[in-house]
Amino acid sequence: FVYSTRSAISFIEIVKKYSLYPLMTESKVMCISKKVANCFSNNGWKKIKIFNPGDELLQLEEINL
Repeated sequence: FVYSTRSAISFIEIVKKYSLYPLMTESKVMCISKKVANCFSNNGWKKIKIFNPGDELLQLEEINL
């Protein structure tokens, strides 16, 4: 779950720094807004979902199914 563009950029920088890019861009990222989702999309992520604030637990249950 990513709640801000700043957090998205920091996360992407860490992924690149530790050579995790190919692995992580195949992982699902949950974004709080279209703006945050675009940050991941522009950096090669393929599985991006926008969630509504407060629905995090419902989204986790959906992922675990």
